[in-house]
Amino acid sequence: MNWFNNFKYSQLKSSEMPKRKLGKTNYDVSLFSLGGQGSLETHGGEKNSIDIIQRAYELGVNYFDTSPVYGPSEDYYGKALKGIRSKIFLATKTNKRDRDGSLKEIEKSLKRLKTDHIDLWQIHHLDKISEVNQVSKKDGALQALLEMQEQGVVKHLGITGHENPNILLEMMKRHNFDTVLCPINACDKNMKNPFLSTVVKKADKQNMGIVGMKIFSQGYIFHPKGV
Repeated sequence: MNWFNNFKYSQLKSSEMPKRKLGKTNYDVSLFSLGGQGSLETHGGEKNSIDIIQRAYELGVNYFDTSPVYGPSEDYYGKALKGIRSKIFLATKTNKRDRDGSLKEIEKSLKRLKTDHIDLWQIHHLDKISEVNQVSKKDGALQALLEMQEQGVVKHLGITGHENPNILLEMMKRHNFDTVLCPINACDKNMKNPFLSTVVKKADKQNMGIVGMKIFSQGYIFHPKGV
């Protein structure tokens, strides 16, 4: 990591990270964000992860994403964001499908992140219609999200999905969410059911913030046998 630690902000051609309006949240977020899985979950432990978070902030990143299931990621953020919490947009998730489980999870997330509010709370990895039905019913996870938003603990609500665009489209019919997190990359247009022409198109019409993940398709785009 010497190249990373020795890199100087002054070496950048531009001193300001480009920003985009995150849909109806009306928040200007950095073009690039820092995800809490990948590097923060697996690369080098606490010190290195905190260095990555703080360096990202120095370079203009103000959108930070995590989840309770990303190992110690939330703990790293809690330590790294001390003093700058009010200057960043912090997103986390719940992978629980019921109200009570989600409420317990947000309580733990707030403690780990050392904050009294979350800018974006998302229902995590919706991949089956049965999950959509679970979170949407009485005492489902969506009820927890709405309660926390009403109390001001959570500012905005979102959904995420990895595999099936139709699942996210169905969930978008059941509530007017603020954001959607889904795969967006150069391979998408060649998929049998692409996210770009389905979820992204619909979300854009609804003025939802669109957050792309798997941008480099986990390395396969530039793989010798890739696209």
